[in-house]
Amino acid sequence: MKRKEYIKSFLGILIGIMFYEFFIDISEPFQNAWANYFTEIGILLACIYGGIGIITFLSNKYSHFQAKENA
Repeated sequence: MKRKEYIKSFLGILIGIMFYEFFIDISEPFQNAWANYFTEIGILLACIYGGIGIITFLSNKYSHFQAKENA
């Protein structure tokens, strides 16, 4: 059971980072370097949590569907 949770988290993190790298491009929106740094960290964390949420939602949705189908 722990292995499944680890794999889901890893895939969610991977998807979140890939989404951030490919689709989100912020180039110094603020004058302050620290504000840019914290903004980038915040957006990256939001993408990671979103990726984990999507993977968890999809795995729960399809695992319940398969359980109903087998019953």
